[in-house]
Amino acid sequence: MLTATLLLLDYGVRQLSQHYILSRLQHDNDSLLAALDLVDNQWQLPLERLTSAFQPAYSGHYFIIDTPSGRLGSRSLWDLTINPDFPALGQSHFGKQSGPAGQLLLWLSVGVEVEGQNIGIWVAEDISELRWLLLWFRLSALLLILLTLAALLYWQQRALVSAFSSLDPLQQQLRAMRFGENSLDSDDIPQEVQPLVAEIRLLLKQLETRVSRSRNALGNLAHDMKRPLQQLRLLSDRLDGSDARQQAAALDDLQRMV
Repeated sequence: MLTATLLLLDYGVRQLSQHYILSRLQHDNDSLLAALDLVDNQWQLPLERLTSAFQPAYSGHYFIIDTPSGRLGSRSLWDLTINPDFPALGQSHFGKQSGPAGQLLLWLSVGVEVEGQNIGIWVAEDISELRWLLLWFRLSALLLILLTLAALLYWQQRALVSAFSSLDPLQQQLRAMRFGENSLDSDDIPQEVQPLVAEIRLLLKQLETRVSRSRNALGNLAHDMKRPLQQLRLLSDRLDGSDARQQAAALDDLQRMV
């Protein structure tokens, strides 16, 4: 569950970041379309209409415009050669590719019609820094989740220890019962386990009743056996020889058992 949550969070952040960059690229695309001029059947792009981000070499912001009169590219491309695939009229594509100086470019390519002519516009932006920010976010989110999990486990352990510590009076009373104390005081017992204490009390009463009945039965049996034994001993006294000794020994054994 934790892994699924982390993956879902990472996917959501990546999609949100990509959508934000694509919206900026779409804005650049609209700005370039607005800056295009058709002069003597030649498409031109005055520099004063361009944002300064497209001027420095390898600035991380690039564009290529494919027109019937030729291609126009940003100064930031410098000597970099890129041959993008422009989509058909009314379509748009986006993707990622490597750029200069280890950059990672997210690009958007659009096919439009201007002044009755088909024009393809390719704009790109370096997202290398965003990639590192996403990595930092992933590590931070993982650390935060692990710390939260550790805190939850600690809190759960403390809650269990606190809950079971309330059973200490019951344990002490049960230990005392082994040494002859035959009562359970419900006043010191938590309300949640009082039904259990009531069942234990009923069980103890039943055991006490059974033990009492067994003691009474054994006492009555021993008392009832004494008279027949006395009569047998009187009869054995009238015998002579080895039979008398054997019978007396058997009677002595029975007397000891009684």
